[in-house]
Amino acid sequence: MKWLLARLGLPKAIGLSIEDDGVALSRIVATPWGPVEIDRHEAAVEEGDLRVVIPRLLSPLLGKSGVRKPPLSVSLSANHVYFSTRPVHASTGDSSPHVLLREAFQSQSTSVGDMVVDVIKSKPDSREVAGIVACNRAYLSAILDSLRPLNVRLTRTEPAPCTLLRFASRRYRTPGGAKVVLRLFLAESRVLTMLVVNKNPLLWRFTSLTVGEEAASLVMACRALWATGKACGIDAPLDAIVIHGRANLKRLLDIDWIEDQLELPLTWFDGPTLDQANVARGAALGALDKDAGQFDLGRTLRPDPSLGTLFPWREVAVQLILLACMAAFLGHRYWSLFEERQEVQIGMAASAADPAANKATLLKEKKRLENEVGAVRGFLDSRTLWTACLRDLSLCLPDEVSITSVRGAAAFRGAGAGKRGRGGPSASLVLQAEAPLPPGGETPEGIDKLIDEFRAEPAIRTEFPLIKVDGLSHGTSRGSRNPAAMFTITLEAGSAGKKASGASRKKS
Repeated sequence: MKWLLARLGLPKAIGLSIEDDGVALSRIVATPWGPVEIDRHEAAVEEGDLRVVIPRLLSPLLGKSGVRKPPLSVSLSANHVYFSTRPVHASTGDSSPHVLLREAFQSQSTSVGDMVVDVIKSKPDSREVAGIVACNRAYLSAILDSLRPLNVRLTRTEPAPCTLLRFASRRYRTPGGAKVVLRLFLAESRVLTMLVVNKNPLLWRFTSLTVGEEAASLVMACRALWATGKACGIDAPLDAIVIHGRANLKRLLDIDWIEDQLELPLTWFDGPTLDQANVARGAALGALDKDAGQFDLGRTLRPDPSLGTLFPWREVAVQLILLACMAAFLGHRYWSLFEERQEVQIGMAASAADPAANKATLLKEKKRLENEVGAVRGFLDSRTLWTACLRDLSLCLPDEVSITSVRGAAAFRGAGAGKRGRGGPSASLVLQAEAPLPPGGETPEGIDKLIDEFRAEPAIRTEFPLIKVDGLSHGTSRGSRNPAAMFTITLEAGSAGKKASGASRKKS
């Protein structure tokens, strides 16, 4: 999988961690599911061997000359970096980075001219503070000189604790969205304690981790750094304490005692541990990050990027491919319409050349359309409007008369059906009904009233002019089991009636 990701055209980045005794390299690729590490290398550094080790690690990953290089971020050893956070006063608000560094040293005799300084101002709490990071110019120049022959795209040079914090923040979120957090990164024999406000480092300190007294070492490291943080202008209370790495140590320590001493619950994550490989991976993440609000000691030492480096070659290539696909689609559509237009023009020219043939074709088309219209009109004139008839029948029923069965029939009026149905009724509607029987046993008056109302309805009279009642008998009602009169009402259209109805509709 890593082999495939390394050869896909996805954005890649390289992180380089430089310590006194070794160099670590990490290469990551940005995927839709997040960054994935595809390469990791480490090499020991002997005295004065830095100019040899760095090119040996980077050269296989940079590709051929002339090819756009992936971005590179360098992490510097904390032993060679000075870091401090100071409140910004009104008198020093616009001071240069070197002046702020001299004030942080609190010494006028200390030479700051041979140091590279970077300052980031922020307001984590009610007061504005300035984060100051500095390192020796000769140390940083030696590293940059070893990278210059490789023609790399150096995007950032920052302290190792900053890159480790970036890696931890990307992988593990603080509990409950805590703002002021103490993060502890554990190694075998030491611990890095960082005071973080809104994901930005304000202070860090390395302390030893005594074997057998790990709990006391963690408590002392947290208390010491938090006391220093208050002196740097942090008035907000501590929200959370997070420990990274050495999850096996969690089972050996008295977590309840540590939480009682610090008066805050602990959150313990499996990683990242305090090692150089994780620092290099955090640096690689920084190479992909476009955020300018991070420390960069090489900001003033890097040469200005060339136009070829800034030009978005990859984005332009994608746009050109999309433009070519769209042009091909529109071109194909254009030629299709052009051919159809030519066919229409040829047909029009042929019609103009032979008017007699064109007239015969039009007459033939007219006759065909008239036949179709006549067939539709004949169907509409001969059909029975069952919906209107049944609706009117239900409205005419008296309260004492109920319909028990409805059966309708109509003759098919196709091409040969007229001869077969000649002389007989074209449609009929048979209703089975019942009405309560009077105590004397005479015929219910509602039957005659129902027939009169049927004949008075226009829709029924038009469709079924012939109405008769037969099959009168006595029995019991299906619903109430009371004596009832059963009878059948037959409504017929008849041949003459249907013609009259058709004539009446045409007249209307």
